[in-house]
Amino acid sequence: MNVAVREVVADYCLGPVFSNGGLKNWRLYLCQEEIIGVPLGIWLSIKAGLLAGLHLDPSGAYGNHPENDDTSLLTDTGSNEWRRYPLSTIEYLMVKRVPTANEIIIKRDGVEPDIYGIGNRGYTDICRSALSNTYRAKYQETGF
Repeated sequence: MNVAVREVVADYCLGPVFSNGGLKNWRLYLCQEEIIGVPLGIWLSIKAGLLAGLHLDPSGAYGNHPENDDTSLLTDTGSNEWRRYPLSTIEYLMVKRVPTANEIIIKRDGVEPDIYGIGNRGYTDICRSALSNTYRAKYQETGF
């Protein structure tokens, strides 16, 4: 999907969160009409893997997450590596409590859901709040 370069204002920026078993890391920008997933480098995955290999808590790789504000400005370059979820295509958004890393699930109509792990469990409540405040009609949660 090619997108023209544009400036996007996000109500919140969540992340880093991970997908693909921790091999991909993302920031999720919560905008009024869409969610934009911007990939981060592989360094977070390597760092988390090293910590887990040393029997240390891998959530430390994901660091502390400052409270998000409403001034997140993103320049969307049109990269095909970014994930874009127009709100009109989203069936539901869910935060799910699981024994490992809690999850953010984005389910679009007719497509398998995308699942993002929250590497730092202490960050879950910020994610719950941001998603429910921004997308109240489509937001769900389970296990809380």
